Amino acid sequence: MQKSTWERIRERLLETPKEGMRYKQIITVGAIFGVLGAVIGYISKGPVAGNLSTSLALSMLMSPYFIIPRVKSRRVIQGTLGGVFSGIVTMVLLFVFASARYWPARSQVISGYVGYLFGTIAVAWLFTFVSQWTDKKRLELEAKRGAQPARSKAKVPEKPRVRVHRYNRKKKR
Repeated sequence: MQKSTWERIRERLLETPKEGMRYKQIITVGAIFGVLGAVIGYISKGPVAGNLSTSLALSMLMSPYFIIPRVKSRRVIQGTLGGVFSGIVTMVLLFVFASARYWPARSQVISGYVGYLFGTIAVAWLFTFVSQWTDKKRLELEAKRGAQPARSKAKVPEKPRVRVHRYNRKKKR
């Protein structure tokens, strides 16, 4: 029996991906943060350098934060690729939709991109280190919990409940 196109698409989306490079995730996260950075750069006022520090830095430095915990291999490379892609998307969108403002300062935009590229590599390395450390600690805690015998609450006989009257009632006359 033939499966419908929708069923095939659903199966492909729900299957667990093989370990390795997660290009779909890198492109998706990079595109989302790239568009977000471009929107922030487009609507922000002020000098180009200040706008780059918000729009380009946001897109390039936040992408590894969302990519690295979800991948298991080549974390630094995948996080860096996500940041690079989101920075490229931000720059392209800023040059297309806000060209009057950013095209004359293109050397400043490109030098800012290179500067944030080094920041992206540092952030990807830091997030990888922290993610590996938390994974190791989580496994240690799970092993420790698995080795301990299950604790059961010791049965303590319940004390009889005593009713306490907090307020004096007025006597009826």
